Amino acid sequence: MRAIARTPEFLRIDALPRRKDRNWEEITAELTDVLKTRYGTWKLRPIQAQALIELAENGGLFAPIPVGGGKTLIFLLAPYVLELKRPLLLMPASLIEKVRKNQQDLTTHWRIAQNITMWSYDRLGTESGKGLLEGLRPDGIFCDEAHRLKNPKAAVTRRVGRYLDAYPDTKFAAASGTFLVRSIKDLTKTCRWALGEGAPVPKGWQETEEFASALDRDIPEYKRMHPGALTKWSGGSDDLEDVRQGFRDRLLETPGVVGATATEVGASLYVRAIMYQPSAIVEQHMTKLRKDKKTPDGWAFSDMNQIWMYARQLAIGFHGIWDPRAPPEWLIARSVWAGFVREILSDSRTLDSPGEVESAVRAGRIGGQQELRLWDEIKDTFQIRPKDVWHDDTALKVCEKWMAEGPGIVWVSHRFFGHELSRRTGVPYFGQDATNEKGVHLQAYHDAVISKPGCIIASSRACVEGLDLQRAWDRNLITAPDPGPKPWEQLIGRTHRSDHRSEQVTVDVLVGCLEHWEGIQRALEGARATEDLMGAPQKLNLADVLVPNELDIKSQPGKIWHR
Repeated sequence: MRAIARTPEFLRIDALPRRKDRNWEEITAELTDVLKTRYGTWKLRPIQAQALIELAENGGLFAPIPVGGGKTLIFLLAPYVLELKRPLLLMPASLIEKVRKNQQDLTTHWRIAQNITMWSYDRLGTESGKGLLEGLRPDGIFCDEAHRLKNPKAAVTRRVGRYLDAYPDTKFAAASGTFLVRSIKDLTKTCRWALGEGAPVPKGWQETEEFASALDRDIPEYKRMHPGALTKWSGGSDDLEDVRQGFRDRLLETPGVVGATATEVGASLYVRAIMYQPSAIVEQHMTKLRKDKKTPDGWAFSDMNQIWMYARQLAIGFHGIWDPRAPPEWLIARSVWAGFVREILSDSRTLDSPGEVESAVRAGRIGGQQELRLWDEIKDTFQIRPKDVWHDDTALKVCEKWMAEGPGIVWVSHRFFGHELSRRTGVPYFGQDATNEKGVHLQAYHDAVISKPGCIIASSRACVEGLDLQRAWDRNLITAPDPGPKPWEQLIGRTHRSDHRSEQVTVDVLVGCLEHWEGIQRALEGARATEDLMGAPQKLNLADVLVPNELDIKSQPGKIWHR
């Protein structure tokens, strides 16, 4: 078995200083006095004070701070602490309205910088965003929900990296409660941008891959590298859990890295399964899906991942189609052009987006004329028209019953399901950019209904970053459990936060097929691995999880449980 070697890069990381013990309670009190504009009960949390001190002392910050840990105030105070002239704050588009309001409200208590430019990652990643950074020339870039930069091929990631290469004196800080999605490779780039040679992660591609193959979850045993040199940080143990925790300590004890190993949330957390039996017609569709690799309308597919996708749809009563289905020749031409674009973007140092690649091909600056010509000839012959085809309303009825029992948030992964549930109940659905059909932002809606909240329906993709929904709701219902730990951490973190008004937060989960149950189990495994590697307590690890085991699932009446 190959092992991690004591390479010069490993020795560089190993030689980095470890943070010395300091009286953070005293430092927090002193920094609070410096940064407040008036006296009162407002005060910094110790982790906020530590982040600001570490940023000032190291010129950069990598902050795996838990969801609800107070990252917004850190970024709003940082430009004042660093005396920046052109600070830029990047965040998801759904948070800009909330953060601007926070900036206005917090100014009455804190020395909040008023010269902060706020952009969304989406804006910077579009074709029109190509020259934005050079036009603004920020002397500091702060990234909230910085896991949005994990994809090295994304236009926004490439543009931020290129700017930092061109202007190395730019201060850079990144914070997220979910840096680690699947691999330590998700965080290495942002950590190096923040701390440079002081980053406790490998620089080169090869060694990053090797660290990942020794530390990541979901690595087949025949591919997993022996930790080798990494055992120095685990006291000589090569047990995977010990090695992960040794890496975590090396990471979190490095100057410029600020995280948490304990939770400030006092409310208890319960995750519970709501079992239900879909109708007989769904059972027939599931059999067709698994046996014939076909959707209910007879559409054949070869990608096995689509079984998971369609099973999760069918379990809650519908499946999504294009009406009509795309002609094979249209799909082939689109796939060929998309493959060419991916290949160009993977190697280019100047082109960042599909639109830029298309413009370069049309201008003759690069090849690809044949691929684009074939796509041009056929692309307008078919228009994608998504349609939902319903088979069963069992899951909808389960949700309606749950909503009748008290105020709460129904989290939906499928837009069709959210709209249908909203139509049946009259309850508002918050989708794209965390807004409802009237354009009201979810944070503003929450703040307006605190005294009488009722129920809402929220997209588990659009509404799970940065929002503070704890004052109105402590009940949650997940309609399609995700197999990754990140969506759970973000979703639960909307209502399970510090200073919660109630003693208990509940997260109910629909379980109507084996994929639902497997999603919960994989998320639990991922949460344990993430906490070992990053230190921050994961919500799923704090919860009392009351879900059936696999034998209980398969013993339930109805063939829906059987593959």
